[in-house]
Amino acid sequence: VSVTFNTRDESALGNIVLEDYVPVVDLVVFSPGVTEVNVTIAILDDDSVEQQERFFAMLAIPPGVGGVTLGQDEASVIITDDDVVVIGFSSPFFIAPESEPTVTLTLERRGQSRIPLTVEFFTSDRSATVFVDYRPRTEVVVFQPPDIRAVATVTVFDDRLVEGTEEFLGRLRVPVGVAGVELARDVTTVEILDDDFAVVSFAQPVFIALESEGSVIISLTKEGDTVVAVGVLARTLSNGTATAGADYRSLDEMVTFSRNETLVSVSIPVSADGIVEDIEDFRLVLLEGNETIVDLREATVRIVDEDEVAIGLEQTEYSVLETEGSVELCSRLMEGLLERSVLVTLSTEIEVDGFFSSGPDDFTPLTAELVFDNTTTRLCFNLFIEDDSFYEFDEVINVVLSTEDPNVQLVPGSAEVTIMDNEVIAVGFELPSYTFSEEEESAEVCVVIRQGLLEEPALAFFYSLSEDTATEPADFIGPSPLTFPALGPGDMSRQCLAIVINDDPALEEDSEQFTIELLSSVLFRGVLFMADLPRSTVELNTTTVFLVDNDVVTIGFVPDVYIVTEGQASSIEVCVVLISGQLDREAVVTLATSDDTARAPADYTPTTVGLTFNPGNIRRCVNILIEDDNRIEGDSEVFGADLATSDSDINLDPRTAAIVVLDNDGVFGFERDVYRTAEMAGTLEVCVVPLEGVLETQIQGALQTASGSASGGEDYVDISPPAFEMVTLSQLNPRGCVNITILDDQIQEGTEDFVVRLFRISDGVIEVPISSEATVTITDDDATRWRRVVGRPRCAWSKKGKPTCHSMLLSYVEWIPLRWKVWSCSFSRLFAPSASPYLWTVQMMTSLWSFPKPHLSASPSLPGS
Repeated sequence: VSVTFNTRDESALGNIVLEDYVPVVDLVVFSPGVTEVNVTIAILDDDSVEQQERFFAMLAIPPGVGGVTLGQDEASVIITDDDVVVIGFSSPFFIAPESEPTVTLTLERRGQSRIPLTVEFFTSDRSATVFVDYRPRTEVVVFQPPDIRAVATVTVFDDRLVEGTEEFLGRLRVPVGVAGVELARDVTTVEILDDDFAVVSFAQPVFIALESEGSVIISLTKEGDTVVAVGVLARTLSNGTATAGADYRSLDEMVTFSRNETLVSVSIPVSADGIVEDIEDFRLVLLEGNETIVDLREATVRIVDEDEVAIGLEQTEYSVLETEGSVELCSRLMEGLLERSVLVTLSTEIEVDGFFSSGPDDFTPLTAELVFDNTTTRLCFNLFIEDDSFYEFDEVINVVLSTEDPNVQLVPGSAEVTIMDNEVIAVGFELPSYTFSEEEESAEVCVVIRQGLLEEPALAFFYSLSEDTATEPADFIGPSPLTFPALGPGDMSRQCLAIVINDDPALEEDSEQFTIELLSSVLFRGVLFMADLPRSTVELNTTTVFLVDNDVVTIGFVPDVYIVTEGQASSIEVCVVLISGQLDREAVVTLATSDDTARAPADYTPTTVGLTFNPGNIRRCVNILIEDDNRIEGDSEVFGADLATSDSDINLDPRTAAIVVLDNDGVFGFERDVYRTAEMAGTLEVCVVPLEGVLETQIQGALQTASGSASGGEDYVDISPPAFEMVTLSQLNPRGCVNITILDDQIQEGTEDFVVRLFRISDGVIEVPISSEATVTITDDDATRWRRVVGRPRCAWSKKGKPTCHSMLLSYVEWIPLRWKVWSCSFSRLFAPSASPYLWTVQMMTSLWSFPKPHLSASPSLPGS
């Protein structure tokens, strides 16, 4: 009896998606005497941590099968997951600057998981103290199924104290009840780097000492809290115009700040010599001590007379158009009276990191010596401006007054000249659209200067990205929103945005797209932006990026060979499945049958059908009707099912399935169950014919004999394995015969028989019998003939010394078949291999007589026997 066995998905998947087990659809057959049959289901080890999953095995009675009742016809199979993932810190050490409010510790997961996994993170002290240097932390860190990294955050306190590096520990443990998690690096050290220090400086770079006051107060400042007192060494240097001992008293002492002190003063005596003189100076220097750094390391003390004059620029700001060519700069005596000549130098400066012009390209550098006396109190010079045709900042030139005369104060000592630019600039995308293939993985979209020239400043642009059919991050990852590409002169006139293209395995539309738009652009230098850009425009401010899909899916027959018996099933289900790849759109293939040895519509119903696959339907089956024609057509016939598609993204493999139709029509057998023949007939014709059905093809069979009471080789010519005689039946010759040779042994015996068996030959291989045996009966026609011969042996010596026998006395002679051996002969010696207890078979090697028969029998009483 037989029942059908199949599987059904629940939480474990196998039928719709081959994920947890291999689905089974089978016909289970119980042979007579068998009470238990095993069915094997392959379980797939997916290496992912997951919960227990279940599917069902089900039994059903096939249509048309009677006498079978099912008991428990459904059983659940539970798949217990045995996979684990390893979780640990990504590094044995993490650095936490004290100035940062938090430190982030990264955890890594190795191994696959389909369920969220958790570990518990907590902290513990080492040299760092909880609630003083950091806040204790205990939290559950969750890894969602796609995550391979997670973080834990600990708050760090900036205590503003000068101290060394301190440490605390981050630890991991597996929560109670959590399975599938192992810990690798479960302890890490966090080092809190102390960035506190005491900064000591001169309160000002220049101290003025009036000779009339007798001393100068030098002030030092301290920034930052310290646990202990700190100090610096203050020392005067003798490289000034003032003379130590004559104009001031030297200083070389340690200046100490207590924990709470931020300002300390030192007094240096100066001498009032009553002589009108130029300004004299000396310098002070600070040398660093423990836990201190010096910011303003040097200071100058100027010992001045009471008399001074002030000279400065008439304006602190000037503006000039680049096309005007020049601007006039004037300086004059601002305060005081001159009784002698003083020299002041006017010069232009270039500051690398500021908004200053770059030299001869923008203006002609100027250096002029201005001599003021009691008659000359105002002097002017022209600063020449270059029109360079570059779009640039409203550039600034710094004009500076300088003098070496200590009795001259420069107020104001500098002015800014702004050169106003009049050029036009236009920026935009290099192309209106870009096309990239998914497999390129990375791409660039470029912005260029489309009109005008850009020299010194950089022009940064802002942009926005709009998804269309392409989405982020599934199809691409756009540039960082914090990236501001900057255009500039030379190679910087073209800047590109980097785009990461995700090559997903899913079959999608031929191309997807998104849009990038330029919003605005700004000029900047360093970290300063200027948002107001006159004379600037944006051309081609939008570009479209097309992503061309290169993915291919494979669709084919599973299985690619189907076997059906002609009379046992009216149809065969042929299935086509998505073998590899993923679908994000519909995929259409056509299934069509084709003739081979089986032909439509006689053997099957021709079928052509379109099959549509989508993300929710990756397996399609078609029933093909099988015709039972009651005609003998051979062991089997074959027709094909072929797949075709016009979609270039679909690979068809296997493209063709073979449907083998086993023919169960017709019965072959012997023409007669019993054949009778006489021994003297010599041959017997044995024939095979179709017993049922209509023969439409050539059929081959093999005949072999098996001994019964008749023995092969004695009574008939044996046809035994591996030998066989072939018979062929066809429409033109539906009767196949073989001649079997019958042997006449001339021995009187009874009726004997042997068996002839019929085998089918398929593809050159002998298969099991297809019909019952036929019996061949042999009727004996032999009789016994005797005669008595009387005589005496007469022997004579030959010339070679050997006897020659002319005659002998024989008793009874019987003619029997040839069964003796031929032996050598010596003196009157008769040779007889035993034929029976009382008969010997003999032959004379040297005979003077011609015997009418080639053998004879003699009695055992012969002399010399």
